[in-house]
Amino acid sequence: MKWFINLKTGTKLLTAFGLITLLLAIVIVAAYDGVSAIQRNFNAVVALSDVEANNNGQRASMLAMLSTTNRTEQAAAHQQIKDVSRENDRLFQVVNDLFGDDARILGGLRELTTLRSAHKQTRDEQVIPLILGGKIDEARNLALGINQDQYLRMRQLAKNLSDDAQAQSTQSATLVTLTFLVLGVAAILISTMFAIFLSRNIALPLKEISTTAERIAAGDLNVSVSNGDRKDEVGNLAQAFSRMAESLRGMAGVA
Repeated sequence: MKWFINLKTGTKLLTAFGLITLLLAIVIVAAYDGVSAIQRNFNAVVALSDVEANNNGQRASMLAMLSTTNRTEQAAAHQQIKDVSRENDRLFQVVNDLFGDDARILGGLRELTTLRSAHKQTRDEQVIPLILGGKIDEARNLALGINQDQYLRMRQLAKNLSDDAQAQSTQSATLVTLTFLVLGVAAILISTMFAIFLSRNIALPLKEISTTAERIAAGDLNVSVSNGDRKDEVGNLAQAFSRMAESLRGMAGVA
């Protein structure tokens, strides 16, 4: 530590405060990344929950079309299916954008997208045309058969993805907490270390020099100031006081 003691006082202070500032910057960056990850996962959970709710709504609208022969009601239910389907397209894009760098989530999302396309194809190209064509029994067989299997698998996949996003959110929160704890303790320890070090190497020597100056002012020339061969401002000041005391003793001897 001799090299550090010999540094200029300003350099010592800048080093101490610079290191503490660096730790603070690391905490801020870690906090930002952690909060961003938590926010991303929360948005994904909300989007996936909306997807699941929309899937349930589309399923209910299709069953409503099966349960009525009223053309107006069927048309209204059909339009609702189309509107909700477009909304799900948007939500899928949102989740894709949120997890553009997460292979696991994107893998599950691609599987869900593929299954959703197959489900839409069965519903829009087979079940609904049969309903609108008055072939209710055939439509019902498809709706309660393969189309229902696709729907149930979609719902399970959406739930799995939502659970993964929630797990990642919990993991991110835990990581942020640990980061705060570790860096906070490190900042406290380093700050305390620098405070003690600077006190011993700057404040105490200056106090000794001040006491020496008071003794010289009172006429006591039998004083000495230890500088430990320091090269900083405190060492230079101590050397100056030593030379001054020696000079005064020489002048007193001549007198």
